[in-house]
Amino acid sequence: MRFLSRIRLLLNYRRRRIIAISVVNVIILMFGGYLWNNQPLYTGEDITEFSHIQWLWEVLGGKTVDEELDDALFINVCYDKQLTEHRDTIGETLGMTDITDRSKLLELLKRVEISDNYRYLILDVRFEDCNYQSDDDAVFEQIKRMKRVVVATHKDITTPKGFPSSKSALADYYSTITATNFERYEYLNSGLPSVPLYAYKDITGKGMEQRLCFVTCDGKLCQKSLFLKFPSTHFDKVMANGDQRYYELGRDILGDLSDEFEEMSNNKVIVIGNFVEDMHDTYIGMKPGPYILYKALRALERGEHYVNWWHQLLWACVYFFISCAIFMRRSISSTLPFIRNSKSRLLHFCLTFFGCTMLISLMDILLFFEGHIHSILFPSLYFTLLKYILTYRRIKV
Repeated sequence: MRFLSRIRLLLNYRRRRIIAISVVNVIILMFGGYLWNNQPLYTGEDITEFSHIQWLWEVLGGKTVDEELDDALFINVCYDKQLTEHRDTIGETLGMTDITDRSKLLELLKRVEISDNYRYLILDVRFEDCNYQSDDDAVFEQIKRMKRVVVATHKDITTPKGFPSSKSALADYYSTITATNFERYEYLNSGLPSVPLYAYKDITGKGMEQRLCFVTCDGKLCQKSLFLKFPSTHFDKVMANGDQRYYELGRDILGDLSDEFEEMSNNKVIVIGNFVEDMHDTYIGMKPGPYILYKALRALERGEHYVNWWHQLLWACVYFFISCAIFMRRSISSTLPFIRNSKSRLLHFCLTFFGCTMLISLMDILLFFEGHIHSILFPSLYFTLLKYILTYRRIKV
């Protein structure tokens, strides 16, 4: 009897140790996962997988994320250009280049100011010192007089003297030789706000603050980098139902539809930019840069940047379950009693392919439809390394 009691105590001690180690693993994974999800690159999303899942979801009648026709007015400046001198860093003229027509842009901004019924204005037009001309000054002064406006700028350009810096924000996104697709939008870069974050703060009064490795918004923990969702349809000017997705600056807004502009802009987010040439490769196809800025703003307004604590609790349970299974040296499927006791050979055969990485991927897919994409690269690497250590180092627990 005394021998059996010692065996039970040993087993209980082993289980308690496994539980304690698994809790520590959960804490490491939750903290590390939060930091990993704040990165704009190398977060490990399978963009091909997400594109197929979203396409299937839409085919089956699932809700899409294409709400821009009701909330925004897109104005294309691609075909409204003028020639100007292009200078090098020491001011010598290299030749001529094309830029957005400043006279048409100024006329549009004046109309927007006069109507004053718009919700917000995002101006995604480049103003570079190497292409500066005297007409820029009038545009800059007009922007300074306006309300509810942000101008896109970039880290790799030098803006001209007089540029309205106080009403500008970054419109950059990261890519590398191996990661050329746009995946995640970073709202806060070295303390500097992006265009969507600047607009969001103007509209709601809520901004992001980073303290050490944590980012908060309105006093709540949030992510500063988000995987943006887009509809699977191509961003064509005219949709399949005949509705127009964007309008030309000169021909439509200042021309045929001039009298309708006040009605068109009423309570809309006006996005001015190049919707034809400024294209970026996303997980669901090519999308215009100005459209990406708008979708990033909409994600903030839907609260997708806030940490969802129910989702975090679900992830914690999954991590704890996987950790316990690894330390007990059991497969994920055999840990569940109703599967372990099943006599179905087919079920057991199918579940031989079901490991921790597949379970984490399945969780990620399920939460994809909720609009919260969680990077699974860190937990996958962590559990793989843990299994390697237990297998080859023969650590006993």
